[in-house]
Amino acid sequence: MVYDKFLGLVNRMDFTSQEKIYYQWALKEKDKQEWDSAASFLLKAMDYTTTVESRYWYDAELAVIYKHLGKTELVDSLRNRALKSSRPLLRSSVYKAIYQDLLAAGKLSKANEYMQCYINELELLFTSGSRTELFKIEKRYDYTALLRQNDEYRSRWSITLLITVAAVFSLTLLLWGSWKFFRRQKLEILSHYKRDASMLQQQIDDLQERIEENQGEAKNLQEQMQILEKEKKSKEIRIRQLELTFRSKHISLPVESVEAAQVYLQIVTKGTPHYTPAEDRTKLEYWLNISRNRWAERLEKLYPSLTNGEKDICYLFVVGLSFDEIASLLGVQSRSVNRVVYRICRKMGIEQGSKDEFVAQIFRLDDCDTNI
Repeated sequence: MVYDKFLGLVNRMDFTSQEKIYYQWALKEKDKQEWDSAASFLLKAMDYTTTVESRYWYDAELAVIYKHLGKTELVDSLRNRALKSSRPLLRSSVYKAIYQDLLAAGKLSKANEYMQCYINELELLFTSGSRTELFKIEKRYDYTALLRQNDEYRSRWSITLLITVAAVFSLTLLLWGSWKFFRRQKLEILSHYKRDASMLQQQIDDLQERIEENQGEAKNLQEQMQILEKEKKSKEIRIRQLELTFRSKHISLPVESVEAAQVYLQIVTKGTPHYTPAEDRTKLEYWLNISRNRWAERLEKLYPSLTNGEKDICYLFVVGLSFDEIASLLGVQSRSVNRVVYRICRKMGIEQGSKDEFVAQIFRLDDCDTNI
């Protein structure tokens, strides 16, 4: 579109200006080895020329271009027409081109003829009469070459400037885009950090609340353990008193009571406690009945679905053993005791089945003084 506008401006100029412009374009295309474009512009320059000598000059230039395009017949006719010029310099250049082509083709005799013509034209070129014309031509050629060189320099500087501006703009755009990208990433990371910090703070608050609740529960359990410890000590003292009474006064007691007391002492002893469920369960039940107001009978009447193993857990706990001590005495793991406690709680109607509720229920049964 820009090219069409430029051609429109050229067409408005006078013939001489149009001839010069098209000739300069032809030379530029020739330097680029764009032979078709060069021939097209040179033909347009020939259309606007007003002198015969200029036309002969264009014929010689066009012959060089057609030679590269492989149009041999047109090359010969253009050279023959250019030889009609009155300028020895133009004729000598044409003879030299013909001589070089014939020499390359191996036609030595004809090449020698054109070589002689080339020499003759050079002799005419350097006569006093043609020297002035030669200087004018050389001056014109140098001026044309200088114009072409200046145009080439301007084109190079323009292209360099455009490339530099484009590179700076691209670099600026790249830096701005990178800054925006990294800034958005940092904002997203900051947002994630804030959200994570908020979640962690919420978890910390929840843990602190749970710690406070657990501390309260631990305090209650500690108090209960102290109460149980005191009760255990009082019972041990009572046992020792009974032993002393039995030994010193030889009180007459039933054999079942003595055997039950022995089983109880074997269980609560600090050294090596011993309990065999199959042999000692009945004796331990007898001891609980005589020492705790028929405790084993009340447990059986309240919860008849309890198995012997579940009863063992209840019996051993009520005589003052902890859950770990019960597991050690029975030779099982603590989680096995926990599962049995959970089943006992379900049979007692305790939905959650926790140890705390089991302990509370045993204490309530121990404190109950009714005859069932």
